[in-house]
Amino acid sequence: MLLTNYIPTKSNCNFSFYFSLNKHSYLLDMKVTCLNQMNNFFDVINREESFPKLYVYNFHYFDFLNNPRSPQKDNLEAIYIWINDYEYQNKLGGDAYPTSLRIVNWIKWATKQTNLQPIFYNSLYNQSKLLYANIEYEIDGNHLFANGKALIFYGIYFDGDWAEKCLNKGLKIIINELDRQVLKDGGNFELSPMYHGIMLEDLLDLYILALPNNFNYENIIHLLKPYIEKMIDWLKIIIIDKVTYPHFNDSTQNVAPSPKNLFDISISLGFNNASYDGSFLLAQTGYCVLKSKAFSLLCDVANVGPDYIPGHAHADTLSYELWANGKKLICNLGISEYGTGPRRLYERGTSSHSTVEINGKNSTNVWSGFRVAERARILNQNFNIENNILNATHNGYKNVLHSRQWILCDDELEIIDIIKSKKNVSFKLFHHLTPNVYCEKINDHLFKINDGISDYTFELVGLEQTRFEKNQYAIAFNVLEDTTTIVGSGCSLNEEHVFKSILRKIT
Repeated sequence: MLLTNYIPTKSNCNFSFYFSLNKHSYLLDMKVTCLNQMNNFFDVINREESFPKLYVYNFHYFDFLNNPRSPQKDNLEAIYIWINDYEYQNKLGGDAYPTSLRIVNWIKWATKQTNLQPIFYNSLYNQSKLLYANIEYEIDGNHLFANGKALIFYGIYFDGDWAEKCLNKGLKIIINELDRQVLKDGGNFELSPMYHGIMLEDLLDLYILALPNNFNYENIIHLLKPYIEKMIDWLKIIIIDKVTYPHFNDSTQNVAPSPKNLFDISISLGFNNASYDGSFLLAQTGYCVLKSKAFSLLCDVANVGPDYIPGHAHADTLSYELWANGKKLICNLGISEYGTGPRRLYERGTSSHSTVEINGKNSTNVWSGFRVAERARILNQNFNIENNILNATHNGYKNVLHSRQWILCDDELEIIDIIKSKKNVSFKLFHHLTPNVYCEKINDHLFKINDGISDYTFELVGLEQTRFEKNQYAIAFNVLEDTTTIVGSGCSLNEEHVFKSILRKIT
């Protein structure tokens, strides 16, 4: 694309009601911290090929601009260095996704500035041209949605024919994607709590932008409102501790705005502040919440989805996370990196989730960084909400069926696993504990655990061997903390093999 010197004219748009959600990246003394790693701004600009792609992408989002920790002197220097010294057209910073997020962040930041140089507006114009020519229809998902959002921001911030063309293109993308990307139960179609939070942030941004400005294209405010309401309700149901994203599929902390931040923003905009207690089945996204006096439980009984872009999917079918005393006790291990390395493959695999692995294989064939081949399908599912009993079966292992039943009572959780196969199979059962949970083996089939408040026993029945082993829990990208995993193993020599895990609160 040929860069031009054209300086677009700012519109009379009203951004007075606009505010930014908290960001986890910041710039200080020309050092950029994002994804919990700090690097010199000039080093990344000049040698981006030396850094992981995910870090480089996040660097080029310029999220740090709207963090109060970033001094304006540093922000200005970073922007003008980027404009003058970085040839983004042929580098990662010119990819459509970081370009989309950067356009939005620059415009948010610019609305609070005065006397910006003309090259700032010229750069935004050239970036919008690059984005418009490279809409990510083939990648789809959150990338495509972010493309549309950025074009809307550009189209509102500037006047002229090009701005209007960007606005109309962006609105068309967003309107076309809403029904597809927000499922009937309110969840995002990629089935990741973290990416759900990212999309909800996008919708809140657009809603806030639409309120004081005259772009009521097909009544956009009224169009967005029911989707935002559904997405808020879905998030309130699955955020058990009201603070952190559960670890299902690609999901971790400090990427999307915190759930609390999203809830606070939505309340300030007049959205429903209802709370959701009790048990729920979110049928389209395949998550089930069970609650009792002592425990809250979130179970994954979903198919891998969506079928045509499963890049953020894990082999986590029939896994679960459990909370007690307001804190997570049993977990999936989460994600600490993207890429194609061994840690990424492990974190997507079955054994990093609190479920059952058969014959040393993943229940869904996840490979490379974002690839999926053969995948588990849920064959049946039944939820008895009155008695807090959930059953499901999947066929992710060739010629083998794995069924799991969760039975939740006041102070006890019983998990019954059934393996059906006409051939002998070996299996492993994983219950991953969160960091700082004490674990002690009492005998061959009984463990004692303590979360710092209460004591519990964990009894494993029908297994040949049990043990606990050291592991690592992903707090966030590039942050791992030591933890413990309870492992049971055995062989199924019959057509049907049943084993149980019984967690009891004792004090």
